[in-house]
Amino acid sequence: MENEEESKIAKLVLATTQGDAAAQFELGGLYEKGESVPQDLDEAMLW
Repeated sequence: MENEEESKIAKLVLATTQGDAAAQFELGGLYEKGESVPQDLDEAMLW
């Protein structure tokens, strides 16, 4: 299960670096809530 989560996050990060606004929004939400990544409100605000 952890590998699936890591894969999901890696794909999201790649999409965000390519300018995918939906992926940026989703990644920011994950950081805000601390889901699948450590909770980090500063990082959430970046996305």
